Parts: sequence; C-alpha cells; structure tokens
Amino acid sequence: MQQRALELSEKIRIAEEGTPETHFLNRANGEALQQAIGALPLPFREVLLLSDVENMSYKEIGEALAIPIGTVTSRLMRARRRVRTALEGIHKLPPGHVLVAEGAAERIEPFWRVEPAEPSSSEEEWLERVRTCVGEAVRKRLVADVPLGALLSGGIDSSI
Repeated sequence: MQQRALELSEKIRIAEEGTPETHFLNRANGEALQQAIGALPLPFREVLLLSDVENMSYKEIGEALAIPIGTVTSRLMRARRRVRTALEGIHKLPPGHVLVAEGAAERIEPFWRVEPAEPSSSEEEWLERVRTCVGEAVRKRLVADVPLGALLSGGIDSSI
C-alpha cells in the first residue's frame, strides 16, 4: 500500500515538474507558435496580440487602431485561423508556386515567370498586341453548341 502511494506521489511529481521530453515539446511548441504569429501580416498580428496578450476588448482594440469593431473581429478570426493552420503543419503556397517533393526534401518554386517585355514597343504597338490577345481569347471561348450572348460591365473590358 505504501509503495502504491509512493508510485502515485512520484507520478504526480513528474506530472507537475515535467519530463525532459515534455520540456522539449513545450519549448518546440512555443517556438512554433512564435513563428506562426511572426509570419502573420501586421494588421492580423496587431489585433491578435492586443486581444490575446494584452487582454484588450474588441472595442479597445478598435479605438487603439482606429478601425471598426467588425474589422477587429474579422482580423482576429483570420489571424487565429492562420495560426491554427500553421501549427497543424498546413501551409498555403504563394500565388504562382508549386511544392516540389523529392525524397525527403521539399522546396517551393514558382511555376511561371513574367518575362520582361520588349522596351522598344510604342503605345500603339502595345494597344494592337492587347487587342489581338483579347480577340484571340474571346474567339477561343466562343465555341459553343448553343447560341451565346455576353453582357459587358462597362468597365475596362468594354473599352478594349
């Protein structure tokens, strides 16, 4: 009975103090959390830190940052979602990039690059090239089994 009580008290002590493994995991988790918060865009990071570290109310955050409470709520929700996602090990690739995995190695690469235009083109040449490209794109999409109609917005697409 005394040995069982000793085992229980030893288990409680270890649980309270933690093992080297739990200390390591706690430190690693803390570093991952700091990294995830540090990767947030500044507007999200500000709201998250003011709310969760400084314990400010949404109203106080809105007043401090001169933004509406709805914006505070939206930024805080998006910041927490991004941190949660980062801690789950799921990341969104930057636009125009692909993740290449070869064996155990991974790298992110752009899958296209914008080539520099010829600097010698005049404005008239550029306008003609844009008209040609837009016309070709429209012709490719006019293939249909039924009559096709289109409504233009009156914006930039209508002026080309």
